[in-house]
Amino acid sequence: MQSLEELEKWIQPQHLEKDAIDRMKNLPDRRFVEGIVIDNFLNEKFVERFQHVFDEEAMYKSVYKVYRTKLPVSEEVFLQTPEQSRFTSLRWLDGVKPEYAMSPNWLTYLKFRNFYKMFFAHYLNAITGHDLVLEEDFTQSQQFNQYLRKHSDAVDRTERVRRICAVLYLSRDWKSEYGGELKMCLEDGRETGIEARCNRIVLFNPTLGSSHYVTRHNEIARDKTRTCHVAWYCDRV
Repeated sequence: MQSLEELEKWIQPQHLEKDAIDRMKNLPDRRFVEGIVIDNFLNEKFVERFQHVFDEEAMYKSVYKVYRTKLPVSEEVFLQTPEQSRFTSLRWLDGVKPEYAMSPNWLTYLKFRNFYKMFFAHYLNAITGHDLVLEEDFTQSQQFNQYLRKHSDAVDRTERVRRICAVLYLSRDWKSEYGGELKMCLEDGRETGIEARCNRIVLFNPTLGSSHYVTRHNEIARDKTRTCHVAWYCDRV
């Protein structure tokens, strides 16, 4: 079965064992709203290749968003917007430098993107009981003074409900004291924090009553970059 072979290629085997799948499947729905954390998720050899892509080979574009619009705005508009209305400032991975177009690292990254599109939903279906399809995925990074403020990834619609957001952290040697923590704001008023540990994936169900944000980098991380891969999966229709 091709989907199983692909899952075994990318995901560490302990997460694919029947007992592990059953434990996830039996979790109450509220746990997915709070955020499920799985450490040492990908095969380490892929994480190593991605580091070369992120640090040396990739090209990035700066992205600015404000609360009043869905689409990115220019840096000029962003800076003219009152501070409290600025939503996010970050970088999106936007391709590869020409000299690395055929590098093994970049080709592995492209295969990883295809894995998310074609096969990763099979794992999510097994642990959630849903029939999911990839809506969108991208790699983003944040540096000192960049941020992502409180928001919800839920979509208010009757079709293609967004069921799972997956955040995979991929920055080697990231330390808790650097900041960049994912804060989950729950419907009951509680707020929990999830550290951006490398090769940790966070799976959560976005609801209209919950939200999240990312803390800024601390001064000690002034020269550090935190990178993660983000994906949204919706109901198949």
